[in-house]
Amino acid sequence: MDEMVNNWKAAKALDQFKALFVDPAEERYLDAKKQYDEYKWPSKELKEKGKHKLAVIETKMINLAMIYNSFKELIQQHEAQTDMLTEIYVQWYNNVSIEGKTPTEIMSMQADIMQKIWLRVYNAIQPLKLTLNPPSDGDTV
Repeated sequence: MDEMVNNWKAAKALDQFKALFVDPAEERYLDAKKQYDEYKWPSKELKEKGKHKLAVIETKMINLAMIYNSFKELIQQHEAQTDMLTEIYVQWYNNVSIEGKTPTEIMSMQADIMQKIWLRVYNAIQPLKLTLNPPSDGDTV
């Protein structure tokens, strides 16, 4: 993968997916539900067939909405992680480095900031429930 994911571009494509698939599926379900409820069914057998067709339409709507919501959440998480990494880099560049270079006299300062950085990263990936050892408290090197 040579190109980074663009959150705005992905979100725009997801909005297009919603407009083309999710919204029409919801409208179709609501129309079908209204027709099902208002129709004077000539027999129980036909009503059951209608109920089954309505359930298929509802399932499609639910699945499309689930895909949309899952990817929307994924984009938001990616954006938050990108923001965190950017903030970490800016903190390192502005507080620890000298124009991106790290002379030995500021190494202990770097170690403290790196400890905080990795603790933030560790905390950010906790929802994934990976089996990772947490960073040490910083007292031992």
